Amino acid sequence: MKRHPALIPLSRFHRSMLFLALIARENAPVIKGYPEKVDDRIRFAVNFYSEKLQSHFKQESKIWEYVRMKHPALIPLIDELQAERNEINLLFRSLSLEGSETDFFALGPLLEKHVRKEERQLFQQIQSVADENDLAWIESVLAN
Repeated sequence: MKRHPALIPLSRFHRSMLFLALIARENAPVIKGYPEKVDDRIRFAVNFYSEKLQSHFKQESKIWEYVRMKHPALIPLIDELQAERNEINLLFRSLSLEGSETDFFALGPLLEKHVRKEERQLFQQIQSVADENDLAWIESVLAN
């Protein structure tokens, strides 16, 4: 999928989210540079969430609000993504408090589904309806 340059930083970050989704599975493969033991993977995920993912979600929230106002046809898809994000946030909060393997293993498929929906549906639709001013605005949000 060809990505507009304004959306490339989001797609690059999504790659790291997909690796997290992969290790957040019960029978996760060993991936060089990522922890192997479940407890270590949970700690890695919680740190990733607090150090990187929350900031990413804030940037995306700004973009989603802008897109909602400018392109109302995308509201249903953005609402779906927001509901998924709410569930992701709840799972991470639970992981932070309890470190539950059940929550961790639920996180993997949900993260993957969420990222794939953004990449394959939302970004494609944004690219088809947004003008250069919209894309420049998105780029400016990601630059800050």
